[in-house]
Amino acid sequence: MKEKFIKKSLKAMLDILDEIIKDNNYHKDYDTIESLYEEIHILWLEKKEKYLSKPKAKEKLQLIDNYIKDFRAEMTEDTFTNTEWRKHPKFKGGVFLDTGVHHIARHRFLFGSIRSVYAVGRPTGADFVPYSCINALISFANGTTGQYTFRAEGKETQLPAVGLRIFGSDGEIYLEDRECGFVNVSFKDGSHEVIAYTPGQGYYQELKNFHDAIENNAVIVSTPEKEIGDMKAIFNILESIATKRVV
Repeated sequence: MKEKFIKKSLKAMLDILDEIIKDNNYHKDYDTIESLYEEIHILWLEKKEKYLSKPKAKEKLQLIDNYIKDFRAEMTEDTFTNTEWRKHPKFKGGVFLDTGVHHIARHRFLFGSIRSVYAVGRPTGADFVPYSCINALISFANGTTGQYTFRAEGKETQLPAVGLRIFGSDGEIYLEDRECGFVNVSFKDGSHEVIAYTPGQGYYQELKNFHDAIENNAVIVSTPEKEIGDMKAIFNILESIATKRVV
């Protein structure tokens, strides 16, 4: 009975979203779509915590994500970066949107919805990116705070790189680079764990998840609603730089 009710409820929500998307002006409503999605997600997490998890103190986390890449140098080589649409993009944000959206997707996948951002940037006259360096402070709805740096004209000259670091009450999670193939987990008691993974599997895993959703009714991990929210976060960072305000 409960399973049947849940399926009917989810079907009703999807029907509503379909009606919004069929409207030619649906892009004007993406804020509503995103907020509804996030509210449902947060409510689900709250119910899950209340009924399925053991009571525990709320974890206080801090995120540092430092991304540095010399896009200008790569645009002189035979690389994906040296494509016309990347050198002279017709869309807002240039390579910051094209690349940074994946970083934001990772942040939101780990910590949920973003409450607000405040950012500063160093302007550049280049076509491929509006700012050579962007520094953003991010506040997540669950209380996590983060610092995200995107540098489009630079190179790490000292290793190990700052990379992605998550600080918790019991230790730290560290990913030097997405292609390194392992995640380092260190604990306050001095112990250490290395979690290995196969780099370059993002698109494959998304396609596999999509196939599993069609064939086995698996839950789609990377939904259009989530991706809209990732893009909106990038635009909020750009707006914060332009207006010098918290967005």
